[in-house]
Amino acid sequence: MNDLIRRKDAIDYFVTNIGVVDADGYAVDDYDERVKAWTERFSGVPSAEPEQKSGHWIDTDNYFYRWKCSECGCHTKDAEPNFCPHCGARMRSEE
Repeated sequence: MNDLIRRKDAIDYFVTNIGVVDADGYAVDDYDERVKAWTERFSGVPSAEPEQKSGHWIDTDNYFYRWKCSECGCHTKDAEPNFCPHCGARMRSEE
């Protein structure tokens, strides 16, 4: 599992929990200045790209829930969609 976070959540956490010092080494007390400082620091961090899970549909031969996702076990009776409606895995041909 990837540990993806939103940049805004990281900035909010650092503004609230981690101090900022100015060029002279003094703590910055102004909230807006702390937000500005952390936003500038995080602006250089590249965005993470989530990995796309892939799986395949398993034919269960069950009338009500015919197809089962190989990744999460979700059952569906619909025709084979390209993605699992539960976990979002991209479906490929059954192996």
